[in-house]
Amino acid sequence: MLYIESIGLRRPRRTSDDLRRAIARVRRFWQAAEKRGDNIWVLAPPVLPANSVSVIRRINRRLLGLALSRAMRKLEMKREILWTFNPITAEVMELDGWPLVVYYSVDNIAAQPGMVTDAIIDAEPELIGKADLVFATTQEIADHLQVIGANQVHIFGNVVDYDHFSKTSKSTPRDLAEIPYPRLGFVGAISNYKVDFELLGKIAAAVPEWQIVLLGKVGIGEPETSLELLENINNIHIIGAKPYAQLPDYLHGFDVGLLPCPINDYTKSMYPMKFFEYMACGLPVVATDIPAVRPWGSLIRIAHSHEEFIDGIAASLLEVDSQSREKRMAAAQENTYGSRTASMLKLIDERLAQKVRNDA
Repeated sequence: MLYIESIGLRRPRRTSDDLRRAIARVRRFWQAAEKRGDNIWVLAPPVLPANSVSVIRRINRRLLGLALSRAMRKLEMKREILWTFNPITAEVMELDGWPLVVYYSVDNIAAQPGMVTDAIIDAEPELIGKADLVFATTQEIADHLQVIGANQVHIFGNVVDYDHFSKTSKSTPRDLAEIPYPRLGFVGAISNYKVDFELLGKIAAAVPEWQIVLLGKVGIGEPETSLELLENINNIHIIGAKPYAQLPDYLHGFDVGLLPCPINDYTKSMYPMKFFEYMACGLPVVATDIPAVRPWGSLIRIAHSHEEFIDGIAASLLEVDSQSREKRMAAAQENTYGSRTASMLKLIDERLAQKVRNDA
């Protein structure tokens, strides 16, 4: 498998981080694909930023095509399946030579801050028209894809590495152990469009004994994110991003898992990765009313206001029913990468077989 790193969907900014990334990408221009595992290689494509400009996309199409052909020749790979998550793929890659094209839309990317929104809106229908299979994480995304031309969309929500998250070393990380109970935890990107900072402030003020722990990098996807509303609040702890291997130990040190999402065009279509990670740990979950979690309303607490969110936390902290914990873990165990991938591969095999019959 050849994995192609991001070909750029965000508008470049005049920041040191963007400059460093651009320089690193240029330096890797002539580097071969890097082996990362058994039969897995990663290619850093030599593309220019500013995919919002049509002439840049045409240049990138040429650059990416050359890099991909060179890598596949060296690795002796054949063009078999092209699987993309990027809605502008059809504009920066030649798709006609691939036996099967799969488009998996995992987010309403156009609604994220800083994206090349116009380019995405213009390009996505072309990709759908050339895709043999279209997948989506939520019904809301599937509805959007069908409106812009998809005949059939298969819905596959986000899942969890259950074996990883259900187990713990039973050793609480030092920076978490220093925070007293009860701990209300959030894991993920700490950005304005993903986290309701006003809600977190109200929770902290309502019950000062509750300790809110935010685990993740600040400003991912939205560098302008400001933590002004959370500064100087003693019972809010922002402890940064942690290695994936350590996440279960942190989650098992929480009392409640939080999904304090603001309701906006992005969150209405998103399926939070941390949802089943919380569930795999058996954590009670309190979430704002985003559509993706509604089917799980019997296992979690869904709040329609800030006051209901606070009440949901209070009820979760009083929960002593071990059966509820077991039900959450069982639900997570049914939604794993293995089960989802098997279902996707079955559809791919069926579609390939159909194309073979049609060509015969």
